Amino acid sequence: MKRPKHRKNKHRQTEEEAPVIDERNLVDAEESTEFSFEDRVALYWMENKSSVISSILFLIVAIALFNGFRIYGGYSAEKLQANYSSALNGEQLDSFAVENPNLAIGGFAALSVADAAFEDKDYSRASEFYKLAASSLQGNILAGRAALGIAFSTYQSEKEEGLEQLDSISSNALYSDSIKAEAVYHLAVDALNEGKVEAFDSLLAQISEFKAGSQWSQRLEYYQQQAP
Repeated sequence: MKRPKHRKNKHRQTEEEAPVIDERNLVDAEESTEFSFEDRVALYWMENKSSVISSILFLIVAIALFNGFRIYGGYSAEKLQANYSSALNGEQLDSFAVENPNLAIGGFAALSVADAAFEDKDYSRASEFYKLAASSLQGNILAGRAALGIAFSTYQSEKEEGLEQLDSISSNALYSDSIKAEAVYHLAVDALNEGKVEAFDSLLAQISEFKAGSQWSQRLEYYQQQAP
């Protein structure tokens, strides 16, 4: 009886040729449908409850802080307005301005005090409170008014220095066209009074370049007609 011949060199499978067996615990598609929505939520909660609780607590604290700051801010604003009204009625705006140098309402109070002092020709006091107002109103539209006040007060005792301040205002990009045009107007009036015709004409041309310069140009022309 003939036996089958065995091959001397039996082919061995390499790692690449060996079949890959996926030993993961795969869930059949039909079995996955057995998990209800409640089961999925419960599973998610068990795996992520720590982070979920932390997020909720953080949200609660954030809301509480926000409402607390809003309530405190509203209370502080009301109290500040009440103090301002009390100072206004008691003619103590100067004290209020000094006590609130970093607030816009304090700057407004200082501006009011300075204007009153200027009208009374107390230029030293006017300059003091215009400077306080300028510091308090930085970035505010009224900062230009305070700067003009400083220049006008300085002009009364140091004319040349006051003119330099007005000239600086006229080219300062921080101020509105209306403020800059007013500064040029006063420079032009001074030039006309001093008989500086060329300087006056130059300033008149400069003031017309501002968007809000038309009213000041008209004033200058009228002033020129009335000048002796």
